[in-house]
Amino acid sequence: MDTLARHYFDAAGLGTPIGGLSRIGEALDAIAANPHEAKMSDRMIGILYQQGLGRPPTASANTVADHLRLARKYGITAADLVAGDGPTIRLDWDSARVVTQVAS
Repeated sequence: MDTLARHYFDAAGLGTPIGGLSRIGEALDAIAANPHEAKMSDRMIGILYQQGLGRPPTASANTVADHLRLARKYGITAADLVAGDGPTIRLDWDSARVVTQVAS
């Protein structure tokens, strides 16, 4: 049962660090290395920002899915945009606590 719970914890992204514009900058630097992905980055940021504000996307469902898949690949979420540039936080499975990490 613990393995199943851990699987869904990970699948839901609950252990993914969030918050901080520095994470967005790092992801955009990595995305820039791939010309196809670099072309998608502006729209990806727009979709994430609208998602963070709770607004529905204006793009098609397939376009949104493609851009969110790119964001997941680089470990960024809407929370990274709307959180400002504070410390990153994540849920820690082993300690069952919120872990705060100040960006370096």
